[in-house]
Amino acid sequence: MTGCPNGCARPYISDIGLTGRAPGKYNLYLGGGFHGQRLNRLVLENVGEEAILEKLASVIAHYASEREASEHLGDFVVRAGYLSEQ
Repeated sequence: MTGCPNGCARPYISDIGLTGRAPGKYNLYLGGGFHGQRLNRLVLENVGEEAILEKLASVIAHYASEREASEHLGDFVVRAGYLSEQ
């Protein structure tokens, strides 16, 4: 998580990235490559903590129940289609 959109804290390559937009508002990014080979993508824009927690709880529960052996979260998010509608 970072409050700066410049990316110095590397929120755009992680499995889950959060950037602050305003007090209590964030952008949620998902799907970055574990080895840095893929940038994550914007999933929720300028939303509060409740929306982020709800989305992450759903994604992580799905990941926990259906991931393949040794599959990283970013790879699962791509395979499961969380980013396909963008």
